[in-house]
Amino acid sequence: MNLIDKTIELFSPQYGLKRAVARQKMNIVKRGFEGAARSPRFDWKASEGSVNNEIAASIKILRARSHDLARNNELITKAINTHVDNIVGTGIVPKVSTGNDERDKLIEEAFARWSERADPSGQLDFYGQQAQAVQTMIESGEVFARKRVVRFVDELTVPFQVQLFEPEYIDEQKNETKGKSKKIVNGIEFDNRNNRLAYWMFANHPSEQGLGGGSSASKRVPASDVAHLYEPQRIQHRGVPWVTPVITNARDLADYMNSEIYRKKLEACNVGVLRLNDDNAMIGPQQEGGKEPILGAGIYDHNGSPVERMEPGSYVIARGGADLKFNNPMISAAFDPVVMRYIRGIAAGIRCPYELMSTDYMNVNYSSSRSAMLGYRRFVRRMQRLIVVPQFCVPVWRWFLEYARLIGLVREEEIISVSWVYPNFEHINPIDDVEADIKSVRAGFKSRPQVILENGGDPTKVHEETVEDHKRLDKDKVILDSDPRYVSQQGQKHKH
Repeated sequence: MNLIDKTIELFSPQYGLKRAVARQKMNIVKRGFEGAARSPRFDWKASEGSVNNEIAASIKILRARSHDLARNNELITKAINTHVDNIVGTGIVPKVSTGNDERDKLIEEAFARWSERADPSGQLDFYGQQAQAVQTMIESGEVFARKRVVRFVDELTVPFQVQLFEPEYIDEQKNETKGKSKKIVNGIEFDNRNNRLAYWMFANHPSEQGLGGGSSASKRVPASDVAHLYEPQRIQHRGVPWVTPVITNARDLADYMNSEIYRKKLEACNVGVLRLNDDNAMIGPQQEGGKEPILGAGIYDHNGSPVERMEPGSYVIARGGADLKFNNPMISAAFDPVVMRYIRGIAAGIRCPYELMSTDYMNVNYSSSRSAMLGYRRFVRRMQRLIVVPQFCVPVWRWFLEYARLIGLVREEEIISVSWVYPNFEHINPIDDVEADIKSVRAGFKSRPQVILENGGDPTKVHEETVEDHKRLDKDKVILDSDPRYVSQQGQKHKH
């Protein structure tokens, strides 16, 4: 504080305070954001371009490297399978609610019948397609599902199928402006409000042109016939592989481990060296029409033949000495910590718990595993509810209702609500988790159907089975210890 500030503070403390606050704010403005500083310490080249342009410029290489890692890197393969197992499992199943139990059952049975024939190839049902779609989204960054109208012999089956396409089927070179109201960006057509109008798709995979016939030119497919599954991490039109943040580290780790393996193999090739002095001169193999030559300095095997290639377990002889030396393999004390650190970084980047990806449970305890799994389950639920269901399951369900109305299975005016039952998570500690659910229901924080849904069950089916089971038990006058109608939680029979 200078003399002027002190004088102002003496006559007007309020104004002096304002000057002090303003001075502090000015200092902050001058300092700025250190993360945006330009100096030798921050030689950081970061792109300021559009996310769509960045994806277009790099996506082919990213996909190719992602495919290679998925095929040849056991950690990435395990991480992808772990995501698919948890996000889809055995399937995300629709639960119909029309207000009429009989109608609900009829529509659900029709959907189950259709799902068995949903795949045009006949290899998967609809829930198998869910798993395949999510796996492709993780590995390739995105996947496309197209509605295909078919004619079924069974008149009760809704006449359409769902065909999955890898992202290469989209004409990514298709970029143009169509007047003032339309544009095509990376093969996707938009209006002036960024609503998707169509996708420009190839009939065959670009690398398979000529193998299956058909034109090599892309064709326009209405957006209403296509479902696009990807994770929009930014305001972007196309997806990127989930392994993108860890591609470099995954390759570096593989190279490091291969180098260690090769080093061990090289060490194993040389067991020892026997050095001979001049008194123990070696005689080489006898040549045709001559005597055995005395071998000069060099490395030979026990037959006196020069050694040009080392193999595991080799023992060689060198002239020019009189001692025997054995190879002492080196032990790298830093190998395990380095590998573990890399794996943890890869697991964080691909958003898979380290223990699940590496199958290393040596240092796991109940608290750490529960914390890791709870965080991972929140991620899985987010992917299910915000990505997979709205982008893939809901469009397929709309197509199902569209054709169900055409064949008269569903009435035009009928309002059909649907919820989706996710695969349940196994309890880490069943006793504590079930006890928590019971207390939540008794306190009114949750309903029984809500708990059943959260555990991957069908509330209606559970209710029907419970009613039928109670009828049979009452008919035969059987009282089970688990029946809360007759036995208390302490195991005592109720008085009626």
